[in-house]
Amino acid sequence: MKEKLAFVLGTGTSLLGIALVANGVEQVQFGPGWEMPAAAVGNWILFGVISVLLYLVAIFSYIRGNRFASQIPVTRVGFWLLLCIGVALTILSYAVDPGQRPITHRNLSALARRSSIPISVACGVIWILLIAQTPNTPHRASNADQKENGTCVDSRVDAP
Repeated sequence: MKEKLAFVLGTGTSLLGIALVANGVEQVQFGPGWEMPAAAVGNWILFGVISVLLYLVAIFSYIRGNRFASQIPVTRVGFWLLLCIGVALTILSYAVDPGQRPITHRNLSALARRSSIPISVACGVIWILLIAQTPNTPHRASNADQKENGTCVDSRVDAP
């Protein structure tokens, strides 16, 4: 149960970080074309810092949750994929200077203005789907495998 809670926390914080970065970039796109609104810049920087802290919480939950040993390998890969996407989006949001897009890249700016809500909804849906597919019990070897290895503890299976 501890590992499932860590997995839920880790994936949730990763996805929340992605949604925050998308929201910060969206806010910077609004306003007059020659300047970025001061409140939007403040939120953009604040959301970036918060998302980095959320990614650190996700890594901590991975380490504290026994590296999600009870999860199937696909979900562990999915966790790392989400974390890497979030870190890459955060770095790119600062590296490409989204404040100049309304002038230099109008189509990219329009896409960024309309993408925050769909990205947030997609993050929520992905989180719910990941939680729904996680097993409630730890992933263990079958009784037949345990019987072959001599480690079977189930009283219903005859010991060798």
